[in-house]
Amino acid sequence: MSDPHDWNSWDNYLLIHEKRLGDTSFVREPRLAWRFAHSPDGTVNSIKLEGTVQCHSDVSVTVYKRLYARYSARGVLQVRGAEYSYNAQVTGKFTILRYDNGHQEDPADFHRHEFDLETGEPLPMQHLKRDDMPTLADFLDEVARMVGFNGA
Repeated sequence: MSDPHDWNSWDNYLLIHEKRLGDTSFVREPRLAWRFAHSPDGTVNSIKLEGTVQCHSDVSVTVYKRLYARYSARGVLQVRGAEYSYNAQVTGKFTILRYDNGHQEDPADFHRHEFDLETGEPLPMQHLKRDDMPTLADFLDEVARMVGFNGA
């Protein structure tokens, strides 16, 4: 399988993102916004996705993602994942799972932070390779399994 975080056309990236998010029954209401940053010449140089995803089982996911942007020789806008932070919390309680990168300003340093579901106490952090960083939809599926969501 190809790297879902590698260069892809913006149109294809957005299509996959919307389809996967729509196919995840755990999601009740996504409240996400895309923000485009432009170079002085008006071309897009990065795109951010920020907001929350309200889920079943009283879970809320805070999302921050920054994508590098470039144009192909044919002028097609392409994007590649740069910074990630997905943080799932039980509303009114505590964080239960977080994936992120960029600690100490190293974007190649990916982490998985899991927390005890009963106490909220952090469990040992796991260092990950870029290939092991989940997509947002995969993260949502993992959280759904953690909280025992059965898709009803």
